[in-house]
Amino acid sequence: MAGAFAGKVVAVTGGGRGIGRAIAQAFAAESAKVVIGARTPSYADEAVAAIARAGGTVVMIENDISRETDCQTLVATAVERFGGLDILVHAAADIPNGGIDATDEAIRRGFDSIVMAAFWLTRAARPHLAKSGEGRIITIGSICGPTTMVLGRMAYGVCKSALDAFVRGAALELASEGITVNSIEPGMIASARPVANMGIDVINAIGARSPVGRAGTSDEIAHATLFLASPGSGFITGTSIVADGGSTISNSDTPIKLADHQKSSAASR
Repeated sequence: MAGAFAGKVVAVTGGGRGIGRAIAQAFAAESAKVVIGARTPSYADEAVAAIARAGGTVVMIENDISRETDCQTLVATAVERFGGLDILVHAAADIPNGGIDATDEAIRRGFDSIVMAAFWLTRAARPHLAKSGEGRIITIGSICGPTTMVLGRMAYGVCKSALDAFVRGAALELASEGITVNSIEPGMIASARPVANMGIDVINAIGARSPVGRAGTSDEIAHATLFLASPGSGFITGTSIVADGGSTISNSDTPIKLADHQKSSAASR
């Protein structure tokens, strides 16, 4: 993709750490001009420093995308500093824990930061992305909700399912304006927040159960984002790339059971 993003303006929510940071760094490495939105400045400062050391162009603003005005400010900053906006990546989320008993406050904050933020960001970015001629909106979803469900994460899954519906609906509405809308739905990724919450040993153990045999990396999600943002992806819209190491297409016990069955069948012949 060498040169594909030179001079392009990219806004990334949640760009301070984890997947968002990897995405911001990947675009900057491809000569894009990047605006990072982050709720925690200390994380974002590290990301900005890393991009600057590598010779990239980046601006950071402190913002909370569960507020409409902050979403508008992120887009406005990109336009004011770099003259427009070509690519919008929504990677931030306030993850609501819990199932049916999750608190209303947690559910609302999760919904605002995941789903309403997608509406607010898109409304603000739409005229600028349309002017770009190759406007791209990419959300970071999850397999939790659209494809599978995790005990204790029902509230999160519901929000991510709604985000999946947003992607398809927005793609339909914005196609005539030259804007594509797609999503990446990661499985278990060894990024900063899961590592902090669960520990790397637990993440590696879960990842080992997938057909690929490991957890994914933030850089791999960033690479998929670059693909969906590239000029060559203009015929792809309203869909999701599932990046889960094959975990949703295979019961982790199936290969073992099948292998045992094959051994038994061979012995009986």
